[in-house]
Amino acid sequence: AIYGPALAKAYHLERKVAGYPRIVVGENLRYYIALWKKLPESDPNRQYADFVSALLVTDDDGLIVVNPFSDWYWRTDLTGNRRRMAERCLEFADGERKKFASCGDARLMDRYLRLISFIQNHGSP
Repeated sequence: AIYGPALAKAYHLERKVAGYPRIVVGENLRYYIALWKKLPESDPNRQYADFVSALLVTDDDGLIVVNPFSDWYWRTDLTGNRRRMAERCLEFADGERKKFASCGDARLMDRYLRLISFIQNHGSP
């Protein structure tokens, strides 16, 4: 098994910080993005930083997370697949919320309520 500081930080973000199905971006990635954005626009690292930045959003709790429904996806989707994906995600999350509500699992129901809110806030152009 491979174990080190990077894996420990990723595990901490996933286990203790994320709180519901989402990818929280750590300090190191945010630092490197900010650093690379200072490079000339023609530099590939700057272009990568711009691309990655377009995939990130500040969530309702102030954490920076990967947005699978980012504007970049909407601009490149000419067939409407992203909208259908968002609708399917919302349908699934609401089904899970109902399932956990019916069995009295408030903790998981709350996680899916937060996911539903995220999808509603970011899932359509």
